[in-house]
Amino acid sequence: MLGLMATSALAGAAGWGYHITRPEVRFARGYAAAEAGDYVRAETYAEILKSSGELDRYRLLMAEISLRQKQPLKAIEYLQAIPPDSPLSTEAALMVARISIGLRRPHEAAQAIAFVLQRNPDHVDAHRWLATIFYDQGDLLRTIPHLEKVAELDPNDARPHRLLGLIYRDLEKLEEAVAAYRESLRRNPRPPDEDELRVEMAVCLIRLYRETEAIDVVQGLNTPAAAALRAEAMLALGREVEAVELLDRELAKHPDYIGLLRLRGERYLHSGDAAKAIEILERVVREAPHDLRSRNQLARAYHVAGRTADEEAQNREVKELLDLIQRVHDKNIEAMADPWDAATRRELADLCEKIHRPELARMWRRAAEAAERARR
Repeated sequence: MLGLMATSALAGAAGWGYHITRPEVRFARGYAAAEAGDYVRAETYAEILKSSGELDRYRLLMAEISLRQKQPLKAIEYLQAIPPDSPLSTEAALMVARISIGLRRPHEAAQAIAFVLQRNPDHVDAHRWLATIFYDQGDLLRTIPHLEKVAELDPNDARPHRLLGLIYRDLEKLEEAVAAYRESLRRNPRPPDEDELRVEMAVCLIRLYRETEAIDVVQGLNTPAAAALRAEAMLALGREVEAVELLDRELAKHPDYIGLLRLRGERYLHSGDAAKAIEILERVVREAPHDLRSRNQLARAYHVAGRTADEEAQNREVKELLDLIQRVHDKNIEAMADPWDAATRRELADLCEKIHRPELARMWRRAAEAAERARR
């Protein structure tokens, strides 16, 4: 009996010894030590892996240690030493991508992710990252298939359709945009940006002459943007009095909201009060100089008021803005031909400054900087 117990104890000890010397266990313990900031202990496990012939796990662990010690370039060196045919190559490539994104080197990240997708075409996070990279570079056409793949692979994720709606709207594919917004809301009926999403969807519906649907979509939203869209849809449906009452009520609460002001100025012009229309529309144009619609309406108001010189000046502004918008459109198409074309992105940044869209200018400048790094 004692012999049997001793044998069992020895077998248990041998099993435990085998467990703690397994490469994956050593790696896990080294990783945990690195996570805890105990780099000496983490490197000890790394050296044990190296001495036992587990070179790729050693490199992966050293990359993690280097990254946590704020040495990202050293981490990439370790990761790039892992051969492409290694079982750990996919994990290494994903880590390279993560580090490269942190270093603002999206081109290198995209190359690493492309390798992952060669090995595993259904890697959902790889598709997520590529979608983000191409979107940040302003390449909407390359973004779409990766978002669609994410939506297919993760049917509970509402975010791909959220972004698809925005992209299709910008590409003037309004039916597709509405369908994408609806699917996003089906997957997650209460997203954090629900108000914004519904407003974007309502804009598309109004442009599709589906005003009743637009009103339904923003029903219950207590934002000035939603109120402006409800008023615009009412006007299209012939509900003039109701729309004007809504505008006046909302302007009392949100006197500086451009969308409400523009519509109210248009209603004054429609009713023949050119002076009041001019007062409001001039304010809108001062605060939103890129608002082409308000400039057009202001030119009309000047015409009604007999202010010919002001009308001609405003029409020149309209023509100049239209020309700039067309150039932005053409350059956008050019940019989508090559996500790493820095010159086109710099031109787009300059054009966006001229049409008074500083947020878009900043986006294109960041994309140009990333493209320049890709060419080095």
